Amino acid sequence: MKFRILLVLFIAVSVFGNSQELSSDTEKCIYFKKLGDKAFSKSDFSKAVDFYFKSEKNCNSLEKIYFDKLITSIKNTITNSKDITLKTKYIDSLELAYVKAESNGFYDQTNDLIRAAFILKSTKPDYKKVDELFVRAMTNKSITLSETQITLYFSNLYTLFLDIHRDDKPALKRRIIKEYFELSQVLISEKMSDKTKTNLDLYFNMVIKDCQTILPDVEIYLNTLSKIEKEKQTELTNLKIILELNKCESSLFYEDIIDSLIAIEPSVDLYLASANCLSSRNEYSKEFSTLFFAKKMAKDEAKIQEIDFLSAKALFNAGNYSEAYKIAIIVNGDYLGEACILAAQCVAKSTDSCGSNNIEQKLNLFYAYKLLLKAKEAGIEAPSLMTEYFAKLPNDAELASIYLKKGQEVNLSCWGVKVLIPH
Repeated sequence: MKFRILLVLFIAVSVFGNSQELSSDTEKCIYFKKLGDKAFSKSDFSKAVDFYFKSEKNCNSLEKIYFDKLITSIKNTITNSKDITLKTKYIDSLELAYVKAESNGFYDQTNDLIRAAFILKSTKPDYKKVDELFVRAMTNKSITLSETQITLYFSNLYTLFLDIHRDDKPALKRRIIKEYFELSQVLISEKMSDKTKTNLDLYFNMVIKDCQTILPDVEIYLNTLSKIEKEKQTELTNLKIILELNKCESSLFYEDIIDSLIAIEPSVDLYLASANCLSSRNEYSKEFSTLFFAKKMAKDEAKIQEIDFLSAKALFNAGNYSEAYKIAIIVNGDYLGEACILAAQCVAKSTDSCGSNNIEQKLNLFYAYKLLLKAKEAGIEAPSLMTEYFAKLPNDAELASIYLKKGQEVNLSCWGVKVLIPH
């Protein structure tokens, strides 16, 4: 037992003595590097890290193998450590090792994504550096981001947005908009999970909260659009979607965006979007004119029926009930029920001008009521209108005063129809 104690003391003194006797930096460099290599070979990675850092302090230059072993040792120490404080300390050391490797020209950029993830777990994350690493990784065609990495990248953009000076926020906001749509396309093309898309939506919606938070930047965004038409079209389309999501369709900027897109490549859907914008601002005559162009481009019958219904609605809102009726009454398909209700409203709104007296005018409500019944058959009900119109129908005495009774047919010249007075 005494012999073993003496042997241990002898070895310790020898090691200590050797380190003290090292007179030059070169000798210390070689000495600690050897101790590091020995610890590395025995998988004693925490010791290897300490010795490698000591050697680095004394070495004028180091080869790539040194940095490879140092970084591997730190990573393994992080993996093996169960102490959170110690783990964080080594994470900080890992970034220091990456920085030293990079400054010496031995850094492998394929480590950018791993490095970024570790920085985010460090004591004081450098969000700007993380962003640089992600951007560089995404330009490397040999690197593909996982769903977790996409979420980390976008969440870091959000954190960066919170941290930067307010003067820099508009530019970063525009970048976030661009990245959101590009990453969304990646999720679709790579068939990634809905959870990742939800994560993107979460961070995006914390930047673009509502119409008021996006509109101040729209003018700046419009002035920085790409000069390349196809890229400009994509940017405008993305901006259009954002304004729609934030219910900004009534804004003049939205109208400008739609007009710009129509100028590049007109389509039925763009004309419909323009019409909706005009409707939201009560510009019904302009809405009707825009729908005219939409119908001229439409080839699908269902789309034509939709446009006809919207055209009738625009005319109704403009107070042109007779013209609105003429279009609404010929609508079929999915919009039949709604068109019948609209036609009924046109008839009811025009009673004052259809009939020589109050009772004759009331006869129009039989037709309006009939149109509501037709709407009901088509699957669309308007109970409040039915109650209103039914209550206003002429009674037996009023019918008798103009020589009519239930069961008779009456001609309504305003609408070119004959209606049976129901029992």
